[in-house]
Order: sequence, then C-alpha cells, then structure tokens
Amino acid sequence: FQIIAMMQHHGAPTRLLDFTTSPYVASFFAIDQSTEYCALYAINYIELISCTRKLFQSKWDDNSDEVNGYKYSGNMSANGVFDKLILGERQFSFVELVQPFSFFERLIKQQGVFLCQGDINVNFETNLQSNHLIALQEKLLPMYKIKIPVEWRMEILKDLDRMNIKNATLFPELEGFFKSLKNSFDLSAIDRIKYMTEDYFKDNES
Repeated sequence: FQIIAMMQHHGAPTRLLDFTTSPYVASFFAIDQSTEYCALYAINYIELISCTRKLFQSKWDDNSDEVNGYKYSGNMSANGVFDKLILGERQFSFVELVQPFSFFERLIKQQGVFLCQGDINVNFETNLQSNHLIALQEKLLPMYKIKIPVEWRMEILKDLDRMNIKNATLFPELEGFFKSLKNSFDLSAIDRIKYMTEDYFKDNES
C-alpha cells in the first residue's frame, strides 16, 4: 500500500482517490480551477468503514489473519491486509478510507488521506454504490455533497489566502509558488476594480 500511495502522490494511475481531512483544503482544490459550480464531498469515515466491514463479513468467510485483522480493526492499510483483500484475486466493489504509514511532505501540508476502490474493473462511482446500498439498509449517511456557486469563487479564495491556504503552501515546490503568485495577481486585480468602481459611483453621486 505504501508503494501505491507513493505512486498516487507522484501522479501515476492507481485505485486511490485523493481526499483531505481539512474542509478548507478541500474547498481550495474544489474551487481553484472551477469555471462552473463545484462541490465538496464530505465523508463520514466511521460510517464508511462500518459499511465496508459489513460488506466483507457478507463476502469473506475464511478466518485468515488478514481477514480477521480487518474485520476487527477496520484498518485496510495494515501490513498483509491490503495485499490479500485488495490486491488478491477476489475483487468486489466497495470504497474504503486508507492512510499511509509514513507521510510525504505534500501529503502533510494537504492533510491528505486516500479513498481506495475495491474493484478496478468498474469505475469509482460503481464501487461507492456498494457502500451506499449497505448504508441504506443500515440507515447510515456516510457521504454528503455540498455545492458551491461559482460566484463565490474569488471571495472564497481571498478568505483561504488569509488562512495561508494556497498553492505555495499546499505544493512546496516552485510550481506551487508561481501558481500562488498568479492567484495573488488575480485577487489584487479584483480588489482594484472594486475600489475603482466604488470611487466612480461616489464621484458621480457628488
């Protein structure tokens, strides 16, 4: 799992999907490049893990150390568990939260975690649907979708910039610095236009 997490970190195609424990970091990634409305997906990881554990209990009946280790701990990224239950021959649809044992610098700054899909023969949404069906039976709500109007984009980016959440801090390389510099120009240009417009109307009113 650690190797796959490293591959995902550097842009290789894997079965992992990047998530973050910070709603502010998530907001930045959702809205930074958006041109229409965007959305946040908020995951209740305790309920998500509960759904996945029930799926495994219904589909795996062996008493191997790996299966029992997952059933009782809910830790999919533990040694041996990931190899047998995810990378083995038996594949079925589900989504589970996983976390590397050692964190990379970018992952630390982004407060990153991963969602892992069980079956690579179908897309992520199909995998998630299996969790959703269990959630309906158990009356759980493991996922929420929060839509953000694109009109709020610049105001949100300004607020996040004041919180030091921007490309320069989330991507500790030159690319992140220059992307952040571009955003700073955009934000300052919006402010200049706003003040010029306000001054224009004041002058015309007087």
